[in-house]
Amino acid sequence: MTLIAAAIEGTSVAIVGDTKITFDDDAIRSARLFEEALPKLVLLRDELVVGVAGAGPARMIEDLVGHRDHDLFDVIQHLRTERDGDFVVATLSPARLWRVRDGRVEPVEPPTYAWAGDEEAFNRLRDLAGSWGPGVDEAFRLMSSMDQLVSPLGRIPSVGGFGILAAATDGGFRFAPSNFTIFGTTNFLDSYRGRILPGRAPTPGALGIYATDAGAGRVFTHEQPWVGIKILAPDADSFAEIAKSEHGQALLR
Repeated sequence: MTLIAAAIEGTSVAIVGDTKITFDDDAIRSARLFEEALPKLVLLRDELVVGVAGAGPARMIEDLVGHRDHDLFDVIQHLRTERDGDFVVATLSPARLWRVRDGRVEPVEPPTYAWAGDEEAFNRLRDLAGSWGPGVDEAFRLMSSMDQLVSPLGRIPSVGGFGILAAATDGGFRFAPSNFTIFGTTNFLDSYRGRILPGRAPTPGALGIYATDAGAGRVFTHEQPWVGIKILAPDADSFAEIAKSEHGQALLR
C-alpha cells in the first residue's frame, strides 16, 4: 500500500512518503527495498506535488506526469478517475492540501494531516510526530517519523524502503537531501548506508538514491519518475556526475 502524509505550517507545506512496493504474490520481490524502490512523491511543478498510494503506483505516476502542464482542476479531475489510487495533492501560494480517493475530493485544513495509504501506518506516524511536542517544525516531525516507520522497528509491512520529503523552498517545492542507514531485518549488522540526492534546476523533479556500501544508485528522472535507472559509481559525487552526463539529470550533491 504505502504511506503519504502532509502538513501545512503557515504558508509552507511538507509532504513525506516511503518507497516500498508491495507485490501481493511475491514476498521476495517485495523485500528488495533498493532494487524495487519507487518514490511515491511526484513533483509536477514548483507549486504542485502529488503523493501516490494504491495498487500499480508506477502506472499511476506515468499517467499523472502526462498531466504535468495541466491546471490544478484538471489534475484533480484526473486523480478522481483513478479508482485504484489514493492521493494527497499539495500546492503552494496559497498552501493547500486535498485527499483524493474513490472519486471524492476532500480538502484538509491545518492542523489536520492529509494522508493516503495504510491507515495503521498513518496512525503510528501521527503518534510519533506528536511525541516531539511544541516548537518543532512539521517537516522535521514528518520526516523523523517516516524514518522510524521505514526501519525494521516500524513493523508496518506495507511501509518501507526510504523516507522521502518534499518541502517548500524559495523556489517552490523541492525534494530534501538526507543520509540514511538501512538495517537488515534479522541482523542489524547487515546494513548499508546511503544518500538521497534531490533534483535541481533544470530537472527539479529528479531524485537519486545512492547506496554507499553497494557502490550503486538509482536515478528517477524528472521526465519519467516512475523508472529507476541503475548507476554504478564509487561515491555519491560520481553518481551525480553520471546522472548529469549520461541521463541529463541535475542532482544536488
